[in-house]
Amino acid sequence: MANAKEELLPVLLADLDLSEPNYLAVKCPDCEEAYGFHIDGASVVNASGQKLRVESKNEDSSARLDVQLENDPHDAKTFRGRRHAVSLLGWCEHCHKDYTLTFEQVKGTTYFSKSSTDISPE
Repeated sequence: MANAKEELLPVLLADLDLSEPNYLAVKCPDCEEAYGFHIDGASVVNASGQKLRVESKNEDSSARLDVQLENDPHDAKTFRGRRHAVSLLGWCEHCHKDYTLTFEQVKGTTYFSKSSTDISPE
């Protein structure tokens, strides 16, 4: 029997029966709603302190990408591991939380973690 950590990723995916093979919806990690969970950005951080963050703003013809690149050697001292971490940045309409879903490479293993912060509903 799998423990709670092993069941985390399958719980985050929902088959909405869109007649598309391998096309699954991502559910909110807390309320598990598939509709209303948004992933609007991504970030990559490496062990030397370089960070790339891309966020999609607005929609339709007013859509734009906001790209930030930083290089902070101080972060290299606090970075776990020798490789990199890739994070998906999102939010949930139902929970009113911002989420960070992170895949971190440490030696030969890729770890998954999530974090959240409360946001005010608009």
